[in-house]
Amino acid sequence: MMEEVIGKLIVKVVFFRRVSDGVVFVYKMEKGDDSGDIFFKDFYIATYEAMRSEEVWGVGYSVELALENAKREWEKEMGEDYPNPFEEALKKLKESNKA
Repeated sequence: MMEEVIGKLIVKVVFFRRVSDGVVFVYKMEKGDDSGDIFFKDFYIATYEAMRSEEVWGVGYSVELALENAKREWEKEMGEDYPNPFEEALKKLKESNKA
C-alpha cells in the first residue's frame, strides 16, 4: 500500500459538553489553504473522552449529524449497559439551540 500526502486539514473544536462520565467533543475538519487534491466537503467528527482516552464515534456533515451517528454507534457497540454520552450531549445541544 502506497501512502501519499494529498493535502492538509485544519481541526477545530466546535462543540464540547461535559457528560456524566466524561466529555463529548465535536471537531470540524476543514480543508486548509494547501488542501491540494482533497475534494470532499468539510465534515465533523464526534468523540468521547473519558479518563484521558478519546475515541471517534461518529461522523457527519453537521454537529448534530455527527452526534446522532455517534449515538447510534454507541448503542450498537455498548448496548444499554452503559449510559450513552452522545444522547446526553444531543439533548444539551438541542436545549441550547432553543435558547
